[in-house]
Amino acid sequence: MEIVHRYVKYKAGVLGSKKVATGQTQGIFVESARLKGKGATASKPTSVQILRRKAETMLREFLQSSKTFKISIIGALSFSAVLLAAVLHAKPIRRNVNPMTSQSLGLSSRVYQTVGMYAEQEDRYCYAMSSATNGDLIEIFAVFDGHGGGKVSSFLETNLAPRLMENLILTPDPADWPGVVKSTFKQVDEILNNSKLNIKEEGSTATLAVVQTNENGSHVLLANTGDSRSLVFLPDKNITAMKTVDHKPGEEPEKSRILAAGGRVIHHGVFRVNGILATSRSFGDSDLHPYVISEPDVYPAIWFDKTERANRPYLVVASDGFWDVLLNPTMLEECLRNREGEAKVDLATMERRLTSECIKRPVDNLTLIVAEL
Repeated sequence: MEIVHRYVKYKAGVLGSKKVATGQTQGIFVESARLKGKGATASKPTSVQILRRKAETMLREFLQSSKTFKISIIGALSFSAVLLAAVLHAKPIRRNVNPMTSQSLGLSSRVYQTVGMYAEQEDRYCYAMSSATNGDLIEIFAVFDGHGGGKVSSFLETNLAPRLMENLILTPDPADWPGVVKSTFKQVDEILNNSKLNIKEEGSTATLAVVQTNENGSHVLLANTGDSRSLVFLPDKNITAMKTVDHKPGEEPEKSRILAAGGRVIHHGVFRVNGILATSRSFGDSDLHPYVISEPDVYPAIWFDKTERANRPYLVVASDGFWDVLLNPTMLEECLRNREGEAKVDLATMERRLTSECIKRPVDNLTLIVAEL
């Protein structure tokens, strides 16, 4: 389909299918789509998803009405029956695991995606590339992890990165980027909230990296809203140079912010906002406003000079489906670090290491971008 807004015009479609989502307008190259593994679908929701969403809706009503302690026995029994049906029908079936699909992205990067044990891919990603007014190359790598459906993540894939790129082109000084990123997130959130999309029970997290490169090195900025995560790893030193921090409702300062806004943090398996959402920041989820916000945490740009770049730092941008697989940070370090006798680790080696871990324990939708800086 063709996407048009006041900044950029480009095409978005489905990678791994008949359509390739690339376009170039006003000097901005944009690639924005989803990779589809076998069995993935973006059509009608399955019966499992309908049951799960019905249960979530009844849970919301239950928690809201619980303030007055006037829950009817019939209502409570109905909720329990629907919730039980959703759990039973949603039990993962390992034979339906979808394979990992991958494709080259940008100049020296790749994107990997799988729907895991679910029928619908709600993750989206976007890559944008252009030149700043000073001639430096600017790249944006972004991943959006949808929940409750794919409408919000689809909206972000066609709006956030192109708008951010347009603003960054006019702001070549990396010291000014944090303000640009925050204002662009706010702008896109306002457009989403004023749109005709039904986003009461749908939302999406977002994480991205901005990389500005010239002959001397690269500036890298990271940002996130929610529990999708980005980091830069130095394999020669075996250290993480910079990373985002997940927004979890059970952790400070998020918990205090939610309580101060009049919300609640309830433990249902994990800590959740009003007992429902397991992340405290996202786009969409309008029925959980003002407790759930879209404001990102921005990690100011760090400079990697030409010497460090020669040792090939790696940028990793991924949805929580990836980070849930690599629960132990040392697992990621083992994949990314230079092993004994290795002078350098190329992108192909990173591909094999990271995807092999992901394929072993796929559960959730998973999107992973890995790039050499």
